[in-house]
Amino acid sequence: MSSRTLRLALRAVALAWIVFFWIWLIGFQSRFLEVDAEAYWGFRLEDLYEGAQLGDQDAFLYSPIVAWLFLPLSALPYEVFYATLAAVNLAVLVWLLRPEVAALSLFLVPVSNEVARGNIHLLLAAAIVLGFRYPASWAWVLLTKVTPGVGLLWFAFRREWRKLAVALGVTAVLVAVSFLIAADLWIRWFQMLAGNVESTRPSVLEIPVLPRLALAAALVAIGVWRDRPAIVPVAAMLALPAIWVNSLAMLVAVIPLWRRG
Repeated sequence: MSSRTLRLALRAVALAWIVFFWIWLIGFQSRFLEVDAEAYWGFRLEDLYEGAQLGDQDAFLYSPIVAWLFLPLSALPYEVFYATLAAVNLAVLVWLLRPEVAALSLFLVPVSNEVARGNIHLLLAAAIVLGFRYPASWAWVLLTKVTPGVGLLWFAFRREWRKLAVALGVTAVLVAVSFLIAADLWIRWFQMLAGNVESTRPSVLEIPVLPRLALAAALVAIGVWRDRPAIVPVAAMLALPAIWVNSLAMLVAVIPLWRRG
């Protein structure tokens, strides 16, 4: 068997395992006790942030723009929405790691747990990787989890002002336009964020986000000094509002950035 044939066979096995994992999730998702995807489906804009607390099962914590993106998907049956989100997460995982490594990564609890729960940490990882070439993708980070945007200090420390301006400018334009449409939603979102700054809901690392932001900024500075872009997703993960087991799935972004050098 030639090396090329062996590679194709391994890739086929890897993709088959990923598809099987997806089918298994669809069949068993109703038995999962905690699924983050529930927060992104079936919500109402009228009371979107009412009583929302970090760590609550059904709390929607992202910006109004992200709510508008998810809102049309609420027209789908929940099972279809869950299957779609899982498929997107798996596709992103394959894009980040290539099929063979992506298949192996599903044996790691943070990665498989992330796909099963239906959160967006893998989407954040993809936005960070893309952000080095297309800085506008950082808008997704700033408009969802917010604090992992500390990774933008990479551009500031390197004096790459154009890239920093693109990332912040695109985000600012999106916020400004949508603020004119629904100022009350934005005000309630800012109030909700302020009310959760000191939260340390039971998680892997029960330290408020502000001290972790300082450490994350220092990590980015070290990455710039050593010219190691792969440290940025590590800093971004450390700066998450709360770090859960599945939050560690963000670290898959280290691999493509390490390959890139």
